[in-house]
Amino acid sequence: MPLLLLAALAVAYLAYVVYQYRRFLQCSAAEARGDLAGAIRAMRALLRAPGIPFAARAKPWARLQLANLLFERGDYADCVREGGAIAALPRRPGLQALAHIVVGNALAAENRLDDALGHGRQALEILGVHRLRALGATGRERDLPFPQAALAHALLAQVFARRGDFDMALAEGNAALELDSDSASARLLLGDIARYRGEWKEAMRHYDRVGIAGPRPPEASPIRGVWLQRQALAHLSKALTQAAQEDFPAALTELQEALSVGARHPAILAYVHLRLAAVLAALGDRRRSRHQLEVAKEFCAALPDHREVQAYRCYNEGLVLAAEDDRKTAVERLQEAIRLVPSGLDLPELYYELGRLQRALGETEPARRSLTRAAEMTPVGEYSRRSRRLLEEESA
Repeated sequence: MPLLLLAALAVAYLAYVVYQYRRFLQCSAAEARGDLAGAIRAMRALLRAPGIPFAARAKPWARLQLANLLFERGDYADCVREGGAIAALPRRPGLQALAHIVVGNALAAENRLDDALGHGRQALEILGVHRLRALGATGRERDLPFPQAALAHALLAQVFARRGDFDMALAEGNAALELDSDSASARLLLGDIARYRGEWKEAMRHYDRVGIAGPRPPEASPIRGVWLQRQALAHLSKALTQAAQEDFPAALTELQEALSVGARHPAILAYVHLRLAAVLAALGDRRRSRHQLEVAKEFCAALPDHREVQAYRCYNEGLVLAAEDDRKTAVERLQEAIRLVPSGLDLPELYYELGRLQRALGETEPARRSLTRAAEMTPVGEYSRRSRRLLEEESA
């Protein structure tokens, strides 16, 4: 009888583990097809299930995954709550550090830069105290940094860049690359800083390195989705660099490459289709431009709380309207974009384009305020320089 009872318990235990694993696969499948809401529902269901010894240790990682999904969807307050609970766990340094990084990214997106900086530094402090031990070539033990340290430095680089402290941003970005030369987040950010400063070749060099970082993962690989997202972002970033130089045919090619990669993340697809609309409008193809806006709206509708996506929608709609000579409505869309995202590397560009449109409408004083705002943000920014030239022309 005891043997039969033990066998029954073992069968029930295995059935429960299989059931939980199927829920995890449901979450992964939803995320892979770009259904962030479905992935979040599946992960919440997984976390609500009763705990068992096997699952108890895995649940904090699942909760961290939930925090990351919430961040990707733009639910920053929920992300901070879920990630903060994981960051408080004792004796799990790698997990704690990742939680601080996820929370820091969410806080940076909310423009809470001091809090984000604090979480990035806490992550590095945790990882500095708890070092990995490994055998070197001589057979002796040696200290190694946790792999999460590169992500922490990339977070700090992002925060400093948003503050306009580019020397510190570059130092932190390069520190991330020293730890992980294939760090896509560091490469993309360093490329963005170079693009912001008008250093086009340097920007393209970093974006190209993202494109060649590591082999393409197989279809069933759990990291395939992230790899595809990074490839799409690299093509998008190259398109932004070319558009800034008014090389719209080259930008169009890169955006088409971004779509051909096969990434399904709704935010990335929204960014690509929105920029496609603006580039096609600049090339005079109004019909295709309008079609791309309609496609982008579907992805934007799936992320109603994602402020950066909604701001990017307003900005690119403004560019399309400006190309169609509807400057008054274009000004309203750019002002809405600035209201949604009060910090970031793209802000001088927004104020510059807003000032140009206001100038074309004969709104001299508002145009001067917008261009002055862009010019004063940083002396090294490309759009700050362009704004100063327009102000100098006006005063002359």
